[in-house]
Formats: sequence, structure tokens, C-alpha cells
Amino acid sequence: MLTSTSRLLFRSLSPGDEPFRLELFLTSREREFSALPDEIRNTLAMQQYAGYLSGLDSAYPDAHHLAFSRADSAEPNRAVGIVSIADLGDCLQVIDLAVQPAFRNAGTGRLALEAVMERCRVTGQAIRGSVTPYNPARRLYARLGLRELDVVHGHIQLEWRPERSIPEANLGPSVGNAGEDADLSSTHSLQPRLKNS
Repeated sequence: MLTSTSRLLFRSLSPGDEPFRLELFLTSREREFSALPDEIRNTLAMQQYAGYLSGLDSAYPDAHHLAFSRADSAEPNRAVGIVSIADLGDCLQVIDLAVQPAFRNAGTGRLALEAVMERCRVTGQAIRGSVTPYNPARRLYARLGLRELDVVHGHIQLEWRPERSIPEANLGPSVGNAGEDADLSSTHSLQPRLKNS
């Protein structure tokens, strides 16, 4: 699905990544939970996480969930972000893109999104996703050329189309199928756009 680069390594998520995935979910939604008392925040966060996973599996049963790491970091095998992508034929739906706080504003999210963009240049597919109005990653998406479209259920719909296609042979090996290794880094959150929305 996505090709590792000299700076970003991708691999398929494994069951052992579940605590990391939960941590990213919680840190990417701090704004929503910050004003709540601890007991309510923790209960609500776990309920929302369970609903998120259930909705994700229901809406995108064939999605690719990839962890990524920074090849240029002191710990190149340590995952610093996750990207979930669904191939919908005419587009790659970026369901979620999340980066650990320590790796935000360091080009990590940009590198992950650029890897998705390179894949789309090869396949000729668009990228679609969505973002909350208050997400600071909107600046990144605008710099990379993602267009903001309509607001649906409180999320701004995003789209990017490649200007040209490049031969797949120029990308190197890709990851994204079960059992394939890949490392990924960079975390910004794109909210899922469920098929039934």
C-alpha cells in the first residue's frame, strides 16, 4: 500500500500495537477531553475509542492500518504514528493519520501524507479525508494542496488529486497487506468519513 522512504518506515499494525493505537487516539483528541474530570474523561474516552474501532471496522473492513517510524530518529523501529487507509477504487480514503505529540511539528505528518500522495500519483487516484475545523493540521493539508470542500457532520471534507501519474517501478517495495513489514512516522488526525454518513 505505502512505500517506505529514507526518512519514514511503514509496517502493518499488529495486535501488540493496540496500546500505542489507544494512546494516539487519546492524544489526538485532548481538546475534546481536557475540560472533563478524570473519571468522566477516562470513561468517555474508552467508550469513544470502542465506538471508533467498531465504526472503522464496519465502514472500512478492508482498510490498511499502518504504523510508521522515523528512519532518521535515534530509535528507527519505534512507531511514532499510524495511518489508516481504504482503497475505494477512485480514491484512497485517509481514514486516520495520527502522530505522537513529541513528533508533531517536525515534518512527520507531512512525510506520511507525502507517501500517500506518491502512491496516488502512481495509481492516478485522488486522496479523500476529513478534518475537524479546529485541528491545527489543516495548515499542513493546505500547504500540501488538499482542498477543503463541504462540512459534513462537523468535519471539513478534504480532497487532493495528482497532477500526473508516475510509473509504479519508481516507488520501490510497498507495504500494507497482512504480514508485510513497513515503518511509519508522523501524527496528525484525519477524522473518518463513514460510508453511511
